[in-house]
Amino acid sequence: MKKVDLVDESMFEYKFKNPKVQKYKDEIKEEILRSVIYM
Repeated sequence: MKKVDLVDESMFEYKFKNPKVQKYKDEIKEEILRSVIYM
């Protein structure tokens, strides 16, 4: 694993554990679900 990968990984983790981002993620999930349903 490259050093960059580790940094990206931790940033990723941080973003996804962040409450605001969590909310954003949920909204995106809903969007995706809706678009899948309407296909």
